[in-house]
Amino acid sequence: MADVRYVCLSDMHLGDTGSILTAIKPGTAAVDPSVDPTKAGECLVSLVECLRTVISKNSDKSKKPALILNGDTLEMALSTTDVAATVFKRFIELIFGADPLFGRIIYIPGNHDHHIWETARETQYVEYIKKVNNNCSNTLKPQWHGTNMLDEKIDPMVESYLLQNVIADCIKNSPGADKFKIEIAYPNFAIKKDSKLVVFHHGHFIESIYKFFSTLKRIVFPEQPFPTNVWDLEAENFAWVDFVWSSLGQSGQAGGDVVEVYKSMGDIDRFKERLKPVAGELLKMLHMPALLEGGMAMLLNHLVDGIIDRITSERKFKGDYNNKDLSAGARKGLIEYLAIAVHNQIIADMADNGHMPNDIKFIFGHTHTPFVENMDVNADKYKDNRPKPYPAGYPTKFDLYNTGGWVVDTFTPEKTHGGAVVFIDDDLNAASVKMYDETDYTVIPDSTSPNSLIDRLKGMELCTGFSDIARHEVEIRRNVLKTLTR
Repeated sequence: MADVRYVCLSDMHLGDTGSILTAIKPGTAAVDPSVDPTKAGECLVSLVECLRTVISKNSDKSKKPALILNGDTLEMALSTTDVAATVFKRFIELIFGADPLFGRIIYIPGNHDHHIWETARETQYVEYIKKVNNNCSNTLKPQWHGTNMLDEKIDPMVESYLLQNVIADCIKNSPGADKFKIEIAYPNFAIKKDSKLVVFHHGHFIESIYKFFSTLKRIVFPEQPFPTNVWDLEAENFAWVDFVWSSLGQSGQAGGDVVEVYKSMGDIDRFKERLKPVAGELLKMLHMPALLEGGMAMLLNHLVDGIIDRITSERKFKGDYNNKDLSAGARKGLIEYLAIAVHNQIIADMADNGHMPNDIKFIFGHTHTPFVENMDVNADKYKDNRPKPYPAGYPTKFDLYNTGGWVVDTFTPEKTHGGAVVFIDDDLNAASVKMYDETDYTVIPDSTSPNSLIDRLKGMELCTGFSDIARHEVEIRRNVLKTLTR
């Protein structure tokens, strides 16, 4: 039986008071919610114990699996870097020690920790400059806005100078610590074996709001094409994503106020009431108060409603398909991302050898809604979402695995909200273990199709005790959310 070789987690949001994996100080739900970065949260400890149990069943004990952190691991929008990084250290302490759980960490930034990519990208560029800058007349190349996708093509892997130094003291006594690196891939990472390909992406680029500047460019300059590869997509939108979702919460007291507004998204009506005055105040600042009179005020209110609905679409409405796991807009964006950006990156990475894989698994998070699905884009309910023309020779069936999330961000329990872990074995079989949803705390292994890995997981006694801890922590976080937005 094949061993587990990759373990994927996403949306841990370490450092956020809403994350059930982040320890908070006792009594904070009733007073001033604050993170306790000095210790690992009970839920995080129990989760790591569960991972250790699964991995302990590997037959080859000498080969450690890789941990793939698929975005929003550190909360850099709703927490400060020092707090998020310190909570990350608590996680590292749990998975290292005398017998490290993993041999590699591949970190794929998302929208809430996008700044991890920015710091890694700039470090990468400095290293490039050091290599070529032996002549003052040399012309420098532009910075890169992404890495190659295939694991074997990312050479050398981009390192995170920030995270590397954050964890240095935590792993110094662990075997192989002197050579261990946190490897950064962005926005896609993939592993391939024969005709099988597993693609990891945080998931933010399936939503139109994270492609806002590309859309705006098309409106202002309609003759210019929409990006068809991940590098151009990131190049056009990185400043927007980094500022709003990965840096704004760091902005002193104003950042703290932003956090409070963001948390109020747990109640959409309250969120709208907080933001509606913004348009009017901007017009006053621009000395155009007359536009607030009559129908213009109503138009602005409708505009604000529309923007909020788009920003919060994956929080308040989970769509039409597959038990409402994705909104219709996100489903369309997912199919387009697979058929255009991922397809083109596969072509680029495999230009020198190899054939188009016919078995593609896509693992993502971002929406905080764990699910598995075998999606056929030729199905009647999806056919209008297919880009035209559809790439010749490219698969039309994809195995989808969503890793959910570990935060409480609504005022009432949501059946679709919860966290999952995805396991990949030597043969690139995949299986998801849904750890909980907010209405059912049963640990449930699942897969898009029968395979030896899912059989193995179903035959194990998984994660004993986790459910009770998760239920308790979710209740506390919901009280914290209401306290923050009272």
